[in-house]
Amino acid sequence: MGNCCGGHNLTNANFQIASYDLIYQDPSKFDFALLNKKALQIQKFFRGYEVRKKMKKQQTKQLAQTSDESFIYQYRSNQKENVNNKQNVLKFNIDGQQHIPVFNVKEVNISSKYSDKIKIVLDKLDPFNFDQDGQFVEYPFSKPLLIGDVIYEGQWNNCQKHGRGRQFWIDGSYYEGYWFNNCQHGKGRLLLAQGDIYEGDWKNDKVHGFGTYIHQNGAKYQGYWENDKQHGKGKEFWPDGATFEGDYKNGQKNGFGILREADGSVYEGEFQENRFEGHGDYMIVGGKRYVGQYKNNKMHGKGTFYWKDGKKYEGDYVNGVKQGYGVLFYPDGRIFKGYWQNGKQHGIGIYIGKSKVEKEGEWIDGKRVRWIRKGGEFTIIES
Repeated sequence: MGNCCGGHNLTNANFQIASYDLIYQDPSKFDFALLNKKALQIQKFFRGYEVRKKMKKQQTKQLAQTSDESFIYQYRSNQKENVNNKQNVLKFNIDGQQHIPVFNVKEVNISSKYSDKIKIVLDKLDPFNFDQDGQFVEYPFSKPLLIGDVIYEGQWNNCQKHGRGRQFWIDGSYYEGYWFNNCQHGKGRLLLAQGDIYEGDWKNDKVHGFGTYIHQNGAKYQGYWENDKQHGKGKEFWPDGATFEGDYKNGQKNGFGILREADGSVYEGEFQENRFEGHGDYMIVGGKRYVGQYKNNKMHGKGTFYWKDGKKYEGDYVNGVKQGYGVLFYPDGRIFKGYWQNGKQHGIGIYIGKSKVEKEGEWIDGKRVRWIRKGGEFTIIES
């Protein structure tokens, strides 16, 4: 992927498997510092793609880019000189037109170029389905040719890889599929030397369309791509059982999505640039739940928090803690209405006990310091 010279730039993809080991010591608060790390790691699987791997030698790069004008000129001017060199020259003609390069290429035994790891992977995979052959029936096939640091076997058009073909890189990576004007284009499967696999659609040497990327440890993305980035609907799967399904934009989670963690917790809601952002519903294993607004992976804005025992808070959150005005409902019927700061009652509030009598008081840092009135009376009640 990258510029059109038949390379690949997935080799250095940075896969980091998210683990889901969040512990909520205080059931009124999420530990979003941990959650932030986990959520952001999800997309790192498919980010960090580098520009395609450069050839070690400038000469090699020029040879691989067979569409280069200087190469074509050299090829034409040296065709007669090299045609009798059986070691370095292969000559094919169709209707008098030369399609396959004959200058500085060498026929090789491709079987010796399979790395052990790729052999093992290929043995486990179904044969690749070449279902677009009809578009390229008029183009000739070459035997395996060594061109610089790559070996290519397949169809050609005017000295460019074009049609059905397979290619081996010096690092042991392997591609089988279709080419168009020297670029991976159409359906194709790429096996990276370290064991990762991509199979799906390509466009001008980039992953583009629908495809599946499988990491060697079992992590997988299946969905749509655009210009080497996840874009559109997609699904991610992790070896620990966690999954994500939702919308992607420019390689990041953007829009609606559902994250199912390995422990059974589920977040269903909006994402922005891989973060919980907007409205969401987070159901935590064990019976806790938050429904409301998020900002930068934290509860922020209006929301409702539920506890397993029936306790409920409705009100304002700032940076993951109760702050502003909110109402706390206790399982036994008691109610507190008032102001909060840093997750604790702070300021003037109204307490309604089991007797349903309202008492107005003042709280500081979670502790009541005095009563102001009882019921409709405005007489000061000492604490």
